[in-house]
Amino acid sequence: MSLGIGRSLVRALALLTVVACSASADELVLASGEVLQGRLLAAGPSRILVEEKIGSARFLARSQISAYRVQGQPKTLPEEALDPTALVKVVKGSVRVRRQGQELGVSLSGPAGILREGDELRTGPFGKVAFHLPSGGEGRAWHDAVVRFTGGIPALAAGKLQVTHLEGRVLASFPGGRVDVVRGKLEATLLQGQTRLQCLRGRAQVRGTQGYLLDIPRTHAATVIAESRDAPASVSASNTNAWRLRLELNKRRITIRPGERVILLAPVVVQAEPVRPRPTPAVVPQEKPLPPPSELVKKDGPVGSVIRASSAFALSRRALPARRVEQAECEGLELRSGDRLDTSAGDLSLRFGTARVDLSKESRGVVGSGGVPFRLLAGQALVQSERETSLAFPEGEIGLLSGSAVIRQEGGTTHLGVTRGIAGARIGERVRAELLGPSELHIQRGTNGIELRAPATGSTIPLVLGGLELRLRAGESLRFSHAGGTEQVTLRPGATQTRIELSGVRAKIRPGANESRILHLLHDGRQVILGPGTYRFIRRGKEVLAYLPGQIPERTLAAGTPTPSGAGASRAQPAPVRPSVAGGPIVPARQKTLTGHRQLLANGAVVVLHNWGPLVVKRAWRREGDRAHMIAIEGPRGELQLEPKSVIHLERLVGVAKVATPDGRFVLHHPGGSSFTALVRANGVLAIQVAEGDRSVEIEAGVEFDMSLRPDRYVLTYVFGQAVYLEPRQQMRVTRKDGLRMRYARNRGKARSSKTKPAPKGAGGNK
Repeated sequence: MSLGIGRSLVRALALLTVVACSASADELVLASGEVLQGRLLAAGPSRILVEEKIGSARFLARSQISAYRVQGQPKTLPEEALDPTALVKVVKGSVRVRRQGQELGVSLSGPAGILREGDELRTGPFGKVAFHLPSGGEGRAWHDAVVRFTGGIPALAAGKLQVTHLEGRVLASFPGGRVDVVRGKLEATLLQGQTRLQCLRGRAQVRGTQGYLLDIPRTHAATVIAESRDAPASVSASNTNAWRLRLELNKRRITIRPGERVILLAPVVVQAEPVRPRPTPAVVPQEKPLPPPSELVKKDGPVGSVIRASSAFALSRRALPARRVEQAECEGLELRSGDRLDTSAGDLSLRFGTARVDLSKESRGVVGSGGVPFRLLAGQALVQSERETSLAFPEGEIGLLSGSAVIRQEGGTTHLGVTRGIAGARIGERVRAELLGPSELHIQRGTNGIELRAPATGSTIPLVLGGLELRLRAGESLRFSHAGGTEQVTLRPGATQTRIELSGVRAKIRPGANESRILHLLHDGRQVILGPGTYRFIRRGKEVLAYLPGQIPERTLAAGTPTPSGAGASRAQPAPVRPSVAGGPIVPARQKTLTGHRQLLANGAVVVLHNWGPLVVKRAWRREGDRAHMIAIEGPRGELQLEPKSVIHLERLVGVAKVATPDGRFVLHHPGGSSFTALVRANGVLAIQVAEGDRSVEIEAGVEFDMSLRPDRYVLTYVFGQAVYLEPRQQMRVTRKDGLRMRYARNRGKARSSKTKPAPKGAGGNK
């Protein structure tokens, strides 16, 4: 009986609570007749924010509200100076907001939990914040993030931003464009001027300010670089992508293979839009996306005009018979897409926007072919422009950032020359070249592929040949071909040629000592000294099969392990790793030419000093159970322990000390930063222990890594281009095979890693 009375009492209290809440709730009557009951949180000039229930927010356009009642009494809807643009749902660590020049705190309740139009949200190194967006989606920001809100859309200015909407669309912007996420989740990371976009769920469409459209499917990633004074805009596909990305620009569709980079130099003709007064915005998810590039280019009307003609020329227009244009009617003649020109009698000058194209005598070409202003078929063309423009030729096209370039067809060979400025050339679908004036490149297409040659009077030209990157020196030539998924590059075609065959492998060729060349495999960081002969590299899953001249096929060993060299090499006894014989062993680590003051220590370790001052040797000892002779030198704040035959670079910059390895890994120590101890092994492994916070790092050779010990005692690392803060008691290990691995030390104040264990206290003195 008492149990039944208790249940009835609970139900009655619940009913009274519901009635009281409904009576005290605000009522909003929409223009459609719908009545919303909740709590009015904020009301701006064009947008209001209503909390229907705890944790559920709804943004409405002010024009949608027809009546507002409080406890049944009609009231006038209040109006604040700024529209609400986000509602904070989670706050962790240091999170601040800058509003109209004032620094304000952020909380989960009250006015401090509502973000306004024009706010700049900032998080600290370990600060995190999550918020509701007017589109119905959610956003998260962390890692020193800076997010600005305009029109209800978050704009990433630094750090990391994640937007999610599994039932609709959510928009976000970044330097160089904005992204439209459809029923999915996307993570954007802005680091050193590059924005990495990774689609975790659903689908994302990137619309750049250059007029391009990029589709990013689920589990794929791309890096976008905005245009600047020093460099054009570009789009790069991640090496981890399973499929090619689709890029649409100027009515053309381009596929970007994993690891490939596309430089956007083609001009985009954008129709000017009249300036309109700012309308009253509705709910943000109803905003229409940017039009695709195909709608930005003028479809009808003239695309160019004739400036000058030394004599009459032939003009062929679609659906019209060919006719002869006399010199008297040449000036100001409008040109349309598809027009064919033949200057067999004299010179001809054309204008396409801000670009000028001068055709020499006996030249032929097509206007507006394939999304470029002009395509040269025969003869010679000189293009001059102070802005981005492009010009096509039979083998491909050239994009000129600014300056002047010459294209000449002569005897089956295309001559590309840049007299002033910067240009990027595309030859076929797999060959890319960058030309910095003055430079020249000769292209000849034959039955065995494409032959490229740099004249002896020119300069070095960077090339991308499928999966191979190299620099073509002045006076050198090469041949490139591909068939059946295999790419073949032949250097110095002739009796002493070097042939490289790649199947699913990406590599770089860099100069070595004594005019030699070294091939660097990007898969595992190994290197091969090139010489005459054929080199074959075939990818099989996560392994790479290497076929070297005079050597039996050998499987890829663990990263950093040299491969046997020579036909009679024993598998049990690898050949010594010394770059002395052409076509010899695979070098395990990337070695750079040592510059600066080079000092050899007693155990064979090498220290290269750059503006460092005198080197201070603190002590020497032998490790327990090992004959290795260790030497410790004085570092920026702590000591650097060197194994025999290890190499380290020390440099003092403006307000910072730098400790670097020959392969590019480095540690920056700012004044006031935490003290640290570094151990440099002979195999290139770098182990670091940070005294404050019990943090440790172990990095394998050939890994893209750097660390910054900041004056605020935070430890910021960049691993494979991503920012990672090293928290107290964290232990980091980075290898080429396994990537980044993190764990926490079991006991505070005592690291468990024996590899980074410093020398015993009693060790000292030279033995």
